[in-house]
Amino acid sequence: MASIIRLRMESAYLNTTDRDRVGLFKVLLDGQQRLTVLYLFIKDEIPPYYEERELSHDPRDLYYNIRNEDFQYATEQIRKSPEWVRVTDCFSDNVDHIDIADKVSENDTEFRDLIGVYDKNLDKIQDIAKRDIPIQNLDKTSTVHEAIEVFDRINTEGTPLNQAQITLAHMSAQWPYIRRNIKEKQLELKERGFDFELDFYVKCIVAITTKGMTYEQAYDLKKETLKSKWTRLAKNNGVFDFLFNILEEEAYIPDSSYLSSRTVLIPLLAFLENKEELAFPREEKNHLFRWMYLALMWGRYSGSSDSDLDNDLDYIYSSSDPVDELIEEIRQDKGRLQVEDTDLRQTGRRSRFYEMLKILTRANDPIDWKTGEPLNKSDSLQSHHIFPTSQLYGNATDEDGRTYDSDITDHRQRANEIANRALITPRSNQKISNKLPSDYLPEVAEIHPRALEGQFIPTEESLWKIENYEEFLAVRRERIADEFNAFIDKLIRGEKEDDGVDPEEIVSREEGKHLEFKETLLYHTYKESPDTELRAQAVKEICAFMNTEGGYLVIGVSDDGTVKGIDRDLKLMDDDIQKFEEQLEQEAKNRFDSPTPFSVYVEDLQFPEINGKTVCIIPVNFRPNGPVYYRENEETRLPVRSGSSSRNLPADQISGYIDDRWG
Repeated sequence: MASIIRLRMESAYLNTTDRDRVGLFKVLLDGQQRLTVLYLFIKDEIPPYYEERELSHDPRDLYYNIRNEDFQYATEQIRKSPEWVRVTDCFSDNVDHIDIADKVSENDTEFRDLIGVYDKNLDKIQDIAKRDIPIQNLDKTSTVHEAIEVFDRINTEGTPLNQAQITLAHMSAQWPYIRRNIKEKQLELKERGFDFELDFYVKCIVAITTKGMTYEQAYDLKKETLKSKWTRLAKNNGVFDFLFNILEEEAYIPDSSYLSSRTVLIPLLAFLENKEELAFPREEKNHLFRWMYLALMWGRYSGSSDSDLDNDLDYIYSSSDPVDELIEEIRQDKGRLQVEDTDLRQTGRRSRFYEMLKILTRANDPIDWKTGEPLNKSDSLQSHHIFPTSQLYGNATDEDGRTYDSDITDHRQRANEIANRALITPRSNQKISNKLPSDYLPEVAEIHPRALEGQFIPTEESLWKIENYEEFLAVRRERIADEFNAFIDKLIRGEKEDDGVDPEEIVSREEGKHLEFKETLLYHTYKESPDTELRAQAVKEICAFMNTEGGYLVIGVSDDGTVKGIDRDLKLMDDDIQKFEEQLEQEAKNRFDSPTPFSVYVEDLQFPEINGKTVCIIPVNFRPNGPVYYRENEETRLPVRSGSSSRNLPADQISGYIDDRWG
């Protein structure tokens, strides 16, 4: 059994300097779990340094077989068997082994033999309480940090601690509840799909408190500093929430399985935490995404991650244009940024390019191969072999004319290449099963042609034949590489998809489920003065569109379709269109009960001129990952579109509506 390390600490650790009143106390630095379990078995009660609710697992339902020395947790059958006894009863002399022998023996000889076996086995377990446990006491003048160093040196013979674990121990000495706070946020994000080890969060704290990755600099950070920085990261609508919201809603990363490296998130968190406000223009956001995708694709942190991270954090905190510097680091390291088809040769699911293919597929608005329905961001996707491996082995031939053989590494790698994979729903994957593409792709191409185009699958039917598998791979590698590069390049140019919306055509429509007119945003036409209630109503319409099917809110057009313009609103805002946008965004922030930024669902407010008057067209996207509630008169509502108007859903209908729309 490992030794116990105890540290006698000054009462100052209890935030008091009255040593005479409080005195000294002892801290169990190592061996706590072992001693806790022994205490529970021997005393059959909770140790004084624990409360029952703090025990993640109470082992006292463990039973011991006094004949064969097995241990098992209680079952109904074990409790009924005389030879199975509670371990705690063994230590308290509550086991009558003579009575047990009498119950199970069939004759005097067996009775005597069993008494001897039972007696010997009970002595073995009771001897545990008599063993000496070496205790190493550290001097009362020792600091917590010195104690941690001693513990680390002693522990090197067991499972060595990494730098993050040691750093967390030092941080806990300054702020005892830091681990609990981290675990709370860790669990919250895990439930959202972003599952990271404790070490990741420690690295985040080190990065934003020291502006680098020299762990020792975080050892002596004051409690106030740690709490302040962690609160900014972890509070509701804090840096963590903002980052994971934009990853989900704008960067096509719905969960942590899309991230080949967790470390890539730390510069992003540092960049956001270093900003005064958690908001920035679309162009800047795209630039940041571009670096993230390149870092993921080229394995920026696959080697000496802490040293590279330290270098990148220096750019974040010292450069006037850090993202350009970060991208240049990748270029210098890899020699290029562009992906070539040869990079994808024999790369499988463990390749960082595979994660990027998943992101690219999400970004391309995939549709189901069987139904043609658009796939929501929350829909699960499976990796589907376009050419089933079971069909390739024994049938396909390589460039040298050799038949594919599962025992040949080169053949296995080509059969499992990302160029032979598509991301489809489990339902479609099951229906296709192990059919050859020449059998099932013609139907998909005929009924849902965009399904194949959206995943860069060659449409030449000759390439769907198994004898042309090598050529299929070559063509699709090239297409995937081209799409990777085009996707990244689009972020540089800041291009946006043209949705084909004609402002005059929208205004010419009648109000309906997907269209609402508002004459003004703030100016009350009868009072001829500002009225903030009008602004609140406009934001409520946006919320209703988000909760239904999306649509357009047009400001500057009366209910009968007459174009009035927004000049009266703009005069209240110093004729500044940017203030018009800010008024909407601030109202949404105050009213929406959601951490998701307003800009995620209202990307671009358009201010076209129609009939010589400026109007505001607000395109609103449906929110695919759950409802957005609206705060009204100190109550929370769920507004939805119904016909050509919006209404608050009655409380008894909310649950059913959510189940129907979001599952």
